[in-house]
Amino acid sequence: MNVEQILEKLGCQKRSKELPDDFREIEQATGFTLPNDYKTFLRKYGECDGSLNEQWLVLWPFEEILPANWDYEIFEALENMLGIGSNGGNEMIGLCADGKLVLMQFIGLDEPIEIGTSFTDMLERLEAGKKWFE
Repeated sequence: MNVEQILEKLGCQKRSKELPDDFREIEQATGFTLPNDYKTFLRKYGECDGSLNEQWLVLWPFEEILPANWDYEIFEALENMLGIGSNGGNEMIGLCADGKLVLMQFIGLDEPIEIGTSFTDMLERLEAGKKWFE
C-alpha cells in the first residue's frame, strides 16, 4: 500500500487545490529544511484525524503547524524539532531535523520514542500494525 492509500484509509482530507511550495516560514522557525515526503503531505492534504490498526493519528494541517508549535512552546523547549500532530492523547508527534519521527509527552517534552525514520516510514509502520509503544 502506498502513502496516498494509507492517508486515504486514515481519512485524511485532500485539498481541493494544492498549496504552493512555500515552507519558508516553517523552515525559518525550525532551522531545518522539511523532508520532501512531509512537504508533499502538507501540500496535498488538510485535516487528518483517524485510526490505523487501532493507533490514533492526528496530523496538523499546514495552517495549524506554526500556531500549534508556538502554543505548545515546542520551539522554546526543543531545538531541531517541529510538532506535526499527536496520537490523539497526551503525546506529540515530532519531526526531527534529521527526518526521523518521534512520539513524546506534550508536558515536559522529554523521553522521545522513535516512531519512524521518515514521515513515510511512520505511516508504513502503522499500516503494518506497529503499535506506538512497542
